[in-house]
Amino acid sequence: MPRFSERFWPRTTTSLGQAAADALREEQDRLAREQVGRLVDGLALTPAEDLLQFPRTTWNAFNLAAGARPLPTIDVVDTVVASAAQRTVVSNAVTVRADARFEGLFFQGEAGAPLVTIDGAVATFHGCIFDRGPGSSEGWASFLNSAQGIFVGCWFVGDATPAEIVVNTGGAADVQIVACYQRTTGPVAWGANTTQVGVL
Repeated sequence: MPRFSERFWPRTTTSLGQAAADALREEQDRLAREQVGRLVDGLALTPAEDLLQFPRTTWNAFNLAAGARPLPTIDVVDTVVASAAQRTVVSNAVTVRADARFEGLFFQGEAGAPLVTIDGAVATFHGCIFDRGPGSSEGWASFLNSAQGIFVGCWFVGDATPAEIVVNTGGAADVQIVACYQRTTGPVAWGANTTQVGVL
């Protein structure tokens, strides 16, 4: 069986001569690099060092590369923020003031503020990890001014003393927690006005 590289770039030295074979090999390499480049460009990755900007008034979508980065206040409706490789670490407390969707992000923070605050908006979190530093009296997520939210397949880890995981000042069932995992130390409570289904 030919080697892996030879299956894609077969050696063709029969009757072409060495110079022609080398030229063919270089052309095959160039075409392969172009294909890989098109695939990467198609992901439209936003590097960790780039600040997020909102070019449209609605439906801004960001596919974040791996690495630690701050997120700005989300105040443009229908914003989608996703991690390309589930290795994007959000390094600051985030405020969401317009409807938004978050996918595969790792929210990490120290004491003093919730990892995310949803203020009068609807936010959904899919496959995210929330890791809060020790000694905070704040929850992992806070919902203010009739905000609503859904967490699906998320993890909540860290020190739960003495905070609630989700602080919801709105109405009952405004926050849905579905198929999530909680691994926290200390006495833990999901918080009032939340509904949990299939939570471990």
